[in-house]
Amino acid sequence: TAMFELTIDERIARLTLARAATRNALSTDDWRALPALIEQAARLKARAIILSSRVEGAFCAGADLRELATLHDDPGARLPFRNVMRAALDAVRNSAVPVIAQVDGDCFGAGVALVIACDVRVVGPAARFAVTPAKLGIAYPLEDIARLAALVGDGQASRMMLAAEIVGADEALRIGLGEVAGGEAEARRLA
Repeated sequence: TAMFELTIDERIARLTLARAATRNALSTDDWRALPALIEQAARLKARAIILSSRVEGAFCAGADLRELATLHDDPGARLPFRNVMRAALDAVRNSAVPVIAQVDGDCFGAGVALVIACDVRVVGPAARFAVTPAKLGIAYPLEDIARLAALVGDGQASRMMLAAEIVGADEALRIGLGEVAGGEAEARRLA
């Protein structure tokens, strides 16, 4: 099933992650689909894109770990995977239409990279963030480290990456990982 659902209502695009079976873990195909969806929202004259989840308790579990395990055994596939992921994150970051992340559930690993590529982050009370690749022996891309550090500062970024600690909603807002507390209504107001 497709990960993303794109709808537009009153010129506000909603790009919804909707794969409960994997808690919205993103595969290479999902990363590959994302730039076209961002572009489609712009073509349809959306004035903003709200990126959210339909899966209760999960915004995005990160990259698909089953797929990452195959990359361990196939070094030649690593760079193409990174390039597809980078193109998707850059499409979000460079979108002509502002992208608002509405996070109210777990947002881990590559999910954090996706959220920090957005223009604004709306953080609900159940939001939890963690940069977990260190636990798996995986390097986090330099561009994403720089974006995280730009938002939360070098010390907080180092703590999140090296300790892989979970940061709750209140702390995320306090350190600058989220800009606004709220949910659907707040995300639509911003849009």
